[in-house]
Amino acid sequence: WQANKYTVTFNANGGTVSQSSMTVTYNSQYGTLPTPIYKGYRFDGWYTASSGGDKILNTTIVNRATDHILYAHWTICAAGTYNDGTNAVCTTCPAGSYCTGGSAKSQCAAGTYRSTPGAKTVAECLKCDAGTYNTTPGSTSCSSCPAGNYCTGGTAKSQCPAGTYRTAVGGKVVGDCTKCAANTYSTAVGATAASTCQKCATGYTSVAGSTKCTDAVKPTCTLKLTYGESSDSVSFATKTDNIAVTAFGLSTSSTPVYNSTTTLGASAKTFYGFVKDAAGNTGTCTLKLVSTKLERKSDCLGNENYSYQDCWGTSYCDQSMGVCSSYDNWDGNYGWCCCAGGCYAHYCQRKTGTRCKGYSAYGAWYVTGSCHSNSTATHYECRNSFKVG
Repeated sequence: WQANKYTVTFNANGGTVSQSSMTVTYNSQYGTLPTPIYKGYRFDGWYTASSGGDKILNTTIVNRATDHILYAHWTICAAGTYNDGTNAVCTTCPAGSYCTGGSAKSQCAAGTYRSTPGAKTVAECLKCDAGTYNTTPGSTSCSSCPAGNYCTGGTAKSQCPAGTYRTAVGGKVVGDCTKCAANTYSTAVGATAASTCQKCATGYTSVAGSTKCTDAVKPTCTLKLTYGESSDSVSFATKTDNIAVTAFGLSTSSTPVYNSTTTLGASAKTFYGFVKDAAGNTGTCTLKLVSTKLERKSDCLGNENYSYQDCWGTSYCDQSMGVCSSYDNWDGNYGWCCCAGGCYAHYCQRKTGTRCKGYSAYGAWYVTGSCHSNSTATHYECRNSFKVG
């Protein structure tokens, strides 16, 4: 006689199975049974009931003399494992991820990492420490912060700002970027060497960590006294600086002024010049008229035949006409010099320099025209000079 054959139907019980049934022989082994899959679950085997029942293996002897159904049993994947529906088992959660159970498998976020498998919660993904960083989700480690940068932790990676540099890896805060030395500067960001710091040009300066150099040199100036026929004046002679002087002024007060005034009438006082450059640096120059000193002009020297008197100027009398018996006081702008042969009137310009305009014998006034000669005397022009300090 021949053993009976029966049909076994497979119920995946929530999962899927590629083979829906198979034929078995009574009192023989079931043989190779199909493997079902169920996303998020581990396959525990085929059973004779949907819940409970007897477990049927490949080697189990068929003892039911009828067609029957086998049911798949499942266990949900525990935290730290997962099943993505591609197989019948739960897989350990890989490094760089965390698995809360079932089918869930999530990558650790950028800026965090997990170096070992089996993480159960997001808390097991560790944030990158200061001095390291990563920007890729699912990372198993963090990278050292590169030279020229600083990393405060997580995904943060910032370039060292202009005016600084960093030669080593692992910078944690912006303070780990080294400042360019005083009197140097740099406009480069993310610099990795001190050589990016350039020296300031001559006459310019900077503090440590600067991105540019500034003109810190005070501008200078000088004042000039100019003699005139009718008056003297004070003005700027030069204005100097590393960069252009943008404002200047001239005053008899020490209080700075910056305007278009360039000249002032001169007298016995102190003058102040003020200059300012585009960087805001200021400078001051002074000219002090401390006294006046009467001097003969060169053409007067060597003529001992003339005597003179001082009073804002110089008058000369011709000794050939006799010894001067007296000198009258100066009256206004005129000087009188009376000699044996008569009195001479000389016109002298007060304070700003003596220029004798002419003379005439015996009190006859001659105050216009040029100095000249006649049969009795020769006129010599003499000047008054200023002493400055």
